[in-house]
Formats: sequence, structure tokens, C-alpha cells
Amino acid sequence: MENISYLAILVISLFVLAITTIVVSKKSKSHNQINRIFVYCLLFMMIWTFSLILQITFQKSSINPVFFEGMASFGACFIPVEFMFLGIVFSKTRITFKKIHLLLFVIPLISTILMFFNDYHHLFYVKYSTIIKETVFGPYFYVHSVYSYACLFIGLFYLLKYSIKNSGFFSKQSVPVLIGTLVPVATNIMGTLGLVNMSIYVTPISFTISMLCFAFAIFKFDFLKIAPIALQRVVDRMSDSYLVIDDEYKIIDFNEPFVKTTKVNANALRNMDIFVLLVDSSDLKLKKDELENALNTVKNNLAQTVVLEKNSEKLNKFFNIEISSISSNNSTIRFFNTI
Repeated sequence: MENISYLAILVISLFVLAITTIVVSKKSKSHNQINRIFVYCLLFMMIWTFSLILQITFQKSSINPVFFEGMASFGACFIPVEFMFLGIVFSKTRITFKKIHLLLFVIPLISTILMFFNDYHHLFYVKYSTIIKETVFGPYFYVHSVYSYACLFIGLFYLLKYSIKNSGFFSKQSVPVLIGTLVPVATNIMGTLGLVNMSIYVTPISFTISMLCFAFAIFKFDFLKIAPIALQRVVDRMSDSYLVIDDEYKIIDFNEPFVKTTKVNANALRNMDIFVLLVDSSDLKLKKDELENALNTVKNNLAQTVVLEKNSEKLNKFFNIEISSISSNNSTIRFFNTI
């Protein structure tokens, strides 16, 4: 009965993965590099999921269940490497693939071959079971696991680091990325270490949840759109400092020159009240009423820019602070540009 439940979930997962693959493929007209890598991840997931569906379907037949595990390895063993590439390309916009990159697929290829011929050497499984705690692993399994986790953690590091850097910690884009990366990693660790009594079918389901989280980030927040990352790099190279605040006067964006000029920690800056930064904790001698009037002026007149000239004795610099605003969907953001 339990396997029937897993079968139903895996069939639904396969259907969802197929639909997501089609939609993602059509979504990007340019078929950029990160889009292609994500599609490869989805295809590998489909192979993995479909193989386990066959395993459950033919569980009462004479076919050794390890055979279907070997089929699944064509997807499962290669996903960690593709996931790592996904993170790296997300952080660097694009990478040039060279022949040396093929070496990264050596371990997955060996794993797949050994899985198919496990009955002859038992290097992967000494005793195979669909319940992970009942499985006795062979010596090569640990080589495969260490390599796979290393790839997953590298991909996780890049995805989270640059998603948080470009969008802010726990921003709308970062949350689904965070959930999508942590769910399969945490599930795999708990299963491998035997911390929970878990079936092998849980792992592909957790990866499907991960792919759905990424898909949500793609469709809702343009996760695979490289433009925001490129734009962030452009503004970080500007000589002028800038910051952006929302309707509640909270800082939601800034560039590296602003951080270097103010010498305020970047993590502390995000979501900081603009009055705390420029009035309470500043030597610009900027009065709260003066700043508030300037903010209200540009909010009520989007075409107007207010310029405040202030001197900082602490930083030994003179600032021209230009304040302007943009309104969209009944929400207004204000830009501070300092020269």
C-alpha cells in the first residue's frame, strides 16, 4: 500500500517535471546557458523518476530491482554535477566549457556503470533495499556520496551567495531558492546517515520539490534572467554611490561604492531605516524634517529631483545628494544618488 502511494506521487512528479521542462524551454527565447543547464537538471530528474516508477510497477516480477536503480542512476548520478554548474553559471553569468570539465562527469559515469553490474562486485550495494536503513552499502558508495554532496554543496553555495547578494537575504527571490536547495540536501543527509526510516523514493520526490521551487522563482521572479545580476555588476562599478528605499523608508538596494563610502556593513544596511542612517547615525547634520520634506516632495512629483548639499567631517567629503522617485503599482521607491 505504501509503494502504491509512492507510485502515485512519482507519477504526479513526472507529469509536473515534464510540464515544467516544456514551459521553461519555451520561456527563454534566447535559450541562454543557465536555462539550458536547468532544463538538463529537469531531464535527469525525469529519467530518475521514470525509472523508479518502473521499479514499483514491476516489483513483483522476476526483474532484479537493482536493474531499475541502474536506470535511475543515469539521472540521479549526474544531477549533482548539473546542479553545481547551475550555481556557478548563476553566479558568473556564463562559463566557457572546456574538455577538462568532462572530468567532472567521470565519477557519475563510473557510478552508473558500477550500479548496473552491482550483482557481480557489490561495490555499490552489498545488500540492496528500497528502505535506506535496511541497505548495506559497499565501499564505492561512500566515494560516490562524498563526490555528490561536494557538488551539491558547491552549487548550493553559489546559488545562495549570489541570490542573497543580488536580492537581499530572505528576499522574494531568495526564499524559494533557499527552500529549493535545502530540501533535497537535508533529505539526502538524513537518509544516508540513517537518521530517519526513509524509502529511496523520498529522495527524487525531494528533488522534484526543489525543481518546483526553482520553477516558481523562474516564473515569478525571473530567477534564470541574467539581467539583474549583470545590472548589479554594472552599478557596483559606478563611481557614484546610490541607494534605494521603499515606501516605509527602508533601504532595499545599494551599490558597493555606497558601502565603501559610508563604511557601513552591507548586511546592516539592508532594511535599515533611512533616517537612522542619514540622521541619527550620520555627521552630515541632516535634519529629519529636511529629509522627510525632500522625500515627500519627490513622491508627490515624480518628475522632480531634490538636491541636498552636505559636508561630512568624519569622512572628509562633500556630498551632493540627489533624491528622485519612481512609482509603480501604487508603490513608490526613492533613489539616493550621491556625488
